[in-house]
Amino acid sequence: MISVYSERDEIRICMTNEIILFDTEFTSWEGAQERNWSGDNEYKEIIQVGAIKMNLNSGAVTETLNISIKPIFNPKLSNYIKDLTGITQKEVDNGLTLQAAVLQFLNFSSGKPVFSWGNDIDVVNEDLSSKNIPIITDDNFFDLRAWIVPRYPQLGKANSGSLARLMNLDDQISGSEHDAVYDCLSQQVVLADDLKTPKDKEEFKAKFNLS
Repeated sequence: MISVYSERDEIRICMTNEIILFDTEFTSWEGAQERNWSGDNEYKEIIQVGAIKMNLNSGAVTETLNISIKPIFNPKLSNYIKDLTGITQKEVDNGLTLQAAVLQFLNFSSGKPVFSWGNDIDVVNEDLSSKNIPIITDDNFFDLRAWIVPRYPQLGKANSGSLARLMNLDDQISGSEHDAVYDCLSQQVVLADDLKTPKDKEEFKAKFNLS
C-alpha cells in the first residue's frame, strides 16, 4: 500500500509538536488587585503581550514575539505598574492599538495550541469587549496550570514569572519577572524540564487532545 503524505498531514504534525506560550501585562495601580480593579477608572488594559513558540520534542524556543500596546482609557501608566513590569511610558506611547496587537498575535500563533498560566485570554477578551472589538473565540487556548499544578502542587499559587525561580531553573533564562516574554520563558523552562520522556510528551498531548 502506498502512503500519501499530504501538506495537511505536515501542518497537523507541525502543530502537534509546536505550541505557543503567551503572557500579558495590563494596567494596574497600588491595591487594584485586592479590590479587583473596582476603583474609579480602573481597567485591565493590555499593555504588553509576550509569546514564544516551543518545540515539544526538543523543549527549545523557536520564535519570540513581544508587543507593546497603547492603553486608551488610562494612557498614562501608573508608577506602580512601571515599577512592577519595567514597561516605560514611551514604550506604550509608541505601541500598537489593541486590535492590531491581537491580529499580530493571532498571526504568530497561526492556529497552534496556545497555553498561558491562568486566564490571560479572558483578560484579553475583557479588554477587547470594553473597546467594542470582537473577542477571540478560538478553542485552542489552554491553561497550563491544569498540567503543571497536579504534578507540582507547590506551584498552585505561583505567578508565571516565578515558576522558573521556584523550580531552580531561572539560571537558564534571562530577564525579569512581570515582563511578558520573561514570564513565557519561565513557563517554557519548567514545561521543558517536566516533559523529559516520550511518555511525558504523549500524556501532555493527550491531556489537551493535541494528538
